Amino acid sequence: MRNLYLMITGLGVLAIGLAKTFVHLNSPEMLQVPGCLGSTYMIPLSNAHPAIGHCWGCYVALAGAAMIVLSIANQRFAGNRADPGAGKGPTLV
Repeated sequence: MRNLYLMITGLGVLAIGLAKTFVHLNSPEMLQVPGCLGSTYMIPLSNAHPAIGHCWGCYVALAGAAMIVLSIANQRFAGNRADPGAGKGPTLV
């Protein structure tokens, strides 16, 4: 059951990260700043630093993908950990 929660959470986090990245990459290339008396100033973002194209969405999408991979790996190898004391004989309680 824990794997299901991890998988659902991972899918949600992945979707949020991809949505943020999509919105960030499709943002306008001009920044409109309001000024005094109704004037506006247009600032081009095309000459900005290359790091401005990077946002937290990439990291969140990566974390969501890692959660999905961990969920699948945990489900795949859960049978190997089912009974760690199997075959060792009786134990004293």
